[in-house]
Amino acid sequence: MHTGVISPHSASHPDFCSVIVPDMSITIYVGYISGRNQKWRSNPLRAAENVGKPGSKTILKSSGPEGIRTPDLRHVRVFEKSESCTNDLLENQDISLNLDKNTQLETLKKETQNPRGCLCTYLDDPEFKHKYLNFCERTGTNNERTRRGYYSGLESLLPLTTPRDLSDYSENNGKNITSSERKGLLKLFKYLEIKEMITVLNNYPIQLWRVNLNLAEVTKGTRSDGRLKDLTDDEIYDGLYSIEPAFRDYYLLMAYSGARHSQLYEALSKPREIIHVSDTVIKIDVRGLSQGKKNAYYFYFPSEMEEILINYKHTGCIYNLSKDISSETPKGRKINPAGLRKWHYTLMRSGDVCIDSTAADHIQGRSPKGISDIHYLDLDKMSDEGYCRIVSKLTRVFCIPHLKQTATTADKACN
Repeated sequence: MHTGVISPHSASHPDFCSVIVPDMSITIYVGYISGRNQKWRSNPLRAAENVGKPGSKTILKSSGPEGIRTPDLRHVRVFEKSESCTNDLLENQDISLNLDKNTQLETLKKETQNPRGCLCTYLDDPEFKHKYLNFCERTGTNNERTRRGYYSGLESLLPLTTPRDLSDYSENNGKNITSSERKGLLKLFKYLEIKEMITVLNNYPIQLWRVNLNLAEVTKGTRSDGRLKDLTDDEIYDGLYSIEPAFRDYYLLMAYSGARHSQLYEALSKPREIIHVSDTVIKIDVRGLSQGKKNAYYFYFPSEMEEILINYKHTGCIYNLSKDISSETPKGRKINPAGLRKWHYTLMRSGDVCIDSTAADHIQGRSPKGISDIHYLDLDKMSDEGYCRIVSKLTRVFCIPHLKQTATTADKACN
């Protein structure tokens, strides 16, 4: 009896499972005929399962579909309801067919799954941390503290072995996934796909991990949830006088410019040329501070802030200063750098006197969305005109002359 090697598919006929017999120089295609219409089925597993069942035949064909039409018995052999024939076929092949694919897959998963979780394969690698942080930086996460927060999020996650562990994370562990853990995982998935060219994690498609991560509950009170969008002018004013006098200048500069805390801190770390836009508005050039998706063009201020801008010096590091200018209203509503930025944008876009969203976005360092806005509009001119239009609304909130007198008196009292 001639023996051959079973291969899952044939190059010429990919719908068949083939048995290549070298010494006969032929290829035999394994399948079965079943059903009322006697249709050809090309699944060898079903061929083995249907042996002995009424109305079914197991058949070996050679030369592909052409073998169906030839009566040459050297090319076509039919096995009628005989279990022994199928056993002979399977026993004489170099590779045996497993009839229960699901059992085999589950066994493979149990053997390869790490009881400490699938992330340990990467977290235990001393070189992975450097590669991961470098990938985060190259994909737009420019803040080093944020990048390290993503990696710490991966380390703080409890063991994960299947995608369902993410969607059921709260039920299984009694706590929700934090924002840094979620973003760290998303970066990891992207890293594996792009840099390692891996699409399967612990035998499950990475896309399935993403879907279950989207279903997971995120811890409430994270940075994104804590940002207030509806701070009133009175609350912003009260927030100024609820912090120490030494930090009020920075608070004002942030409220008037609507700048990001990190970029404003860097901009004020060294003297910069002050550009006079009009009698009521000044600005400084900060285009060199753009990083990734966080752009910066010009920071605008009322002209009354020129003296404060010239003499300003930082009184603490960037992380402490963020806390120093943060406060809480009598009603328990938090005022922080993100809240000041939101309030600034709302003031520019609302009320009887407001400016276009494109100009407002340019003032706060966001990229224009439309093609015509990018290539045809003079965004700097629009921003100059727009800020001149709303500067009186800003100065009315804080009453700058009164503030300067109060701040000077407070400084003398401190000295």
